[in-house]
Amino acid sequence: MADGERVTVFDQYPVGSFSLGGGRRTFFFPVVSISEGGSNRIPRRRRPFRKGAKLDNTGRNEKEFSIECCFDNSIEEPNLDNPPGLALYPHVLNELIDELDTGETGDLQLPTRGKVRCKLDHYNRTESPNDRDGARVTFFFVEDNEDAIDAASFKNPTVRATMQTAVDETVFGMESAGGFSALLEELEDAATALQDAIAAPGEFVADVDQKAARVARLANDVENQFLISSQFGRDMLTRPDSWATVQQLRILQDTTSRAVTEKSSPIAAVITIVLESSMSIFDLAVQLGQDPTDLQAINGHLEDLLYIPIGATVNIFDRSAA
Repeated sequence: MADGERVTVFDQYPVGSFSLGGGRRTFFFPVVSISEGGSNRIPRRRRPFRKGAKLDNTGRNEKEFSIECCFDNSIEEPNLDNPPGLALYPHVLNELIDELDTGETGDLQLPTRGKVRCKLDHYNRTESPNDRDGARVTFFFVEDNEDAIDAASFKNPTVRATMQTAVDETVFGMESAGGFSALLEELEDAATALQDAIAAPGEFVADVDQKAARVARLANDVENQFLISSQFGRDMLTRPDSWATVQQLRILQDTTSRAVTEKSSPIAAVITIVLESSMSIFDLAVQLGQDPTDLQAINGHLEDLLYIPIGATVNIFDRSAA
């Protein structure tokens, strides 16, 4: 370095890079300038007869990065560790853009910011005959917080959790239509007994089966009692506005049919999760404490069990099952 030449921050930090991870290639490139934008979500609540506004911070918005890069073959900056013989322009640039076009989230390494998980939003590429062996590119990245979808959102609701709601909606629908029957009261009692039987650890499976059958039979009896089109007063479920009640009766019958399986199955229920990081099925098995052979058996949709990418949907056994 010549005498008097000032050392800049960019001279002290690494070059920029981007990688999708999972053993895929890392692209290195020289950064000319970086612009960063960020903001907070602050709702303003203005109150009568008071100055100003009450401000509430509900978290920050995603950060946005504008990165101006120079892809020129004359650059000899250290740490541009791209494959030997592969010119920065146009080969590295073209391959980097192809990688960014996948729309996947990757590791963006900024000289002064460090690693940020980002997706490419868009880019501007400028080339002209006056610029020999080079191009100027501005990339616009958006931060990705990569919130995983809650596994519970994929889990089938249990009989115990949905039984009361189905019964309540059925009774409400019938009574709203003017249908009063002793069967409705019996249905409520039978559903409560079935819920208690499923929850009780010492209840025999045969008793659960018997109680579930009674709920299904009562639901069917209610439907049949008010589905007689030729008899006034018994035709309530034949009217167009009663479709929701009929639907609830059918759901109730279907729900109770799963009661015995839910109580007696020795195998934990299968639920779905979305991976927060790339891994193999064996890594996942160790993380969850589950048998990798069993996990392979329920994940036949995965193309490569040795490399499952971020965001992939994976079946696992419900660890919360009793």
